[in-house]
Amino acid sequence: MAQINVSLRELKANLSAVVRRVRSGDTATICSHRTPVARLVPLGGAESAAPDSVAGRLMAAGVTLHASQASLLQRHPPNPLPPGVASLSDAVIEDRGPT
Repeated sequence: MAQINVSLRELKANLSAVVRRVRSGDTATICSHRTPVARLVPLGGAESAAPDSVAGRLMAAGVTLHASQASLLQRHPPNPLPPGVASLSDAVIEDRGPT
């Protein structure tokens, strides 16, 4: 697995080639005026998140799901709102208190 740097101009001209390299396991850092602005990484399963990353810790704790596990949401509907709260927005406003 290699780390490659690619300018926006190179990316526009060679998008398919860059995506092929990322698909094969490389990571591409996209730069604008020699400043990194984004990173393309291979898309993997839930196990691909680094365990020490924020996403990895949240997935391990069961707080969030990897996109490949989205079908699990159908089996676990969201928790109901408290009685007397009409919407999630109302709950957030109520929780924040007066401004």
